[in-house]
Amino acid sequence: FEYCGLVGSIEAYINHGSIHIIQVPKGSVGLVFESNFPRLLSEGVHIYDSPTLKFNGARSKLDPQIIHGTISRFRVQKGEVGLAWLDNEPALVEEPGTYLVDSSSFKFVSLRDAADKTIMLGAKKI
Repeated sequence: FEYCGLVGSIEAYINHGSIHIIQVPKGSVGLVFESNFPRLLSEGVHIYDSPTLKFNGARSKLDPQIIHGTISRFRVQKGEVGLAWLDNEPALVEEPGTYLVDSSSFKFVSLRDAADKTIMLGAKKI
């Protein structure tokens, strides 16, 4: 037995050796890599016993885009167009909503105002 110290129980992240306690606040997602694979954690307390886990913080669900490894989470609101690449082809996301894509062949580029006269991505134009 070895005493290593104290930490506050309300800390967002507590780590001791391979033990990880992650508290993801309401309205947020937690970002972790486990064995070099990205994962998003839901709200609440998560406990792991993993020597390969790396905690990369938490982000608000209201953020317009969250890019974490191969995971792209983005929100398209009414009046916006999402621009992305999928399998090296331009993709336009016009329907409002929250999207989550986990693919190395997907790359989210940006959000644009749908009222713009010209929206171009590669050869695709609206």
